[in-house]
Order: sequence, then structure tokens, then C-alpha cells
Amino acid sequence: FLNRKLWVSIPEVRVDGKERFRADDRIRDIFTDKRLLLNEKYGKQGVEHVYARMFLATNHFDGLVIPREDRRIVAMEVAHEPKGQAYYDRLYDLLKRDDSFIDDVWWFLKQRDISQFNAWAPAPKTPLKLAMIDAGMSDMDERLAELPFKVATFDQLERATLAYGEKGRAALRAALRDRGARVEP
Repeated sequence: FLNRKLWVSIPEVRVDGKERFRADDRIRDIFTDKRLLLNEKYGKQGVEHVYARMFLATNHFDGLVIPREDRRIVAMEVAHEPKGQAYYDRLYDLLKRDDSFIDDVWWFLKQRDISQFNAWAPAPKTPLKLAMIDAGMSDMDERLAELPFKVATFDQLERATLAYGEKGRAALRAALRDRGARVEP
């Protein structure tokens, strides 16, 4: 779906349960990979550059796991109530019948002052993005956030999270890796 696309829209993002964290890794790869390995059925294999920009929409603030250190995802909330059917009928009619409508939209956008916009700056930490980050925390992330100390050895962290057992040890390692720590196997 990324091959030779400039814009990719996913209209409803929602990943539940344990799959949320696996999906986060896959989505992060899609956002960061500059090349795409193609292996089309009955087609030629090859590598293509990725130029696509992603637009993800969701009605759920926990629809996507966003890591605390994320710099790429811009989260915006559109809180307007839907307009009446007549509004949408008029809008679609303008799109279908009025050739100058798109020109007018283009002119409106060209007049916007974007002189202060920096495409290379990290995405802003909007209130919605912070809420999505908090909603995406695993149980272990929450436990680590509650610990009374800021610096600890792995053994201290492991003792503090002993109630989780062996699964907790793996969750602790994963949570630390997500925070950028180098954890030996």
C-alpha cells in the first residue's frame, strides 16, 4: 500500500489487547523506513523509495500506542459536532459541479502564513497526544512510573516488579527497551 504513493489514509485505527504493542512496532517501522522491499505476487522483486505521508484517524484516544519519546506523530482533536445533511450535500455539489471550487480552496491555502512552520521540528506534545501516550502505557510502564526512585539497577527494578513473575521480567525488559535502555538478554 506504500508503493508509489504520496498520501496514505487509514480512516479508523484501533488495535486492542496485546496486539497494540506489536502493531506499534510495525507502524513505527512504516513511519521510519525510507525504502520498501517489494515482493509482489507474480511480479518483480525490488526496492523502492518511500515518499508516502500517513494520515491515521481514530475515534478512540487509546486507538494507537504512541511511545513517550515519539517525535513523528501529530495528534489533533476535531471536536466539532457533525453539521446537518444540507451542509454536506452543498459541499459535495460544489465539488462535483463548480470547477472553480477547488481553485478557491487552493487560493485560500496559499494565503496561509506558514513562515514559522518547521517541517523538521518534532511533532508537538498536544494535550491529546499526551492522553494517547498515557492510554498506551502497559501495566509495566505504569509500575515503573510509580517507582520512588529515578535511577536504579536492573536487579532493583526486578525486585520492585517481582509480583509479575517471569512474564514480568520479560515485560520489564521490553519497557526498558522502549525507553531506550540497552538490556542484555
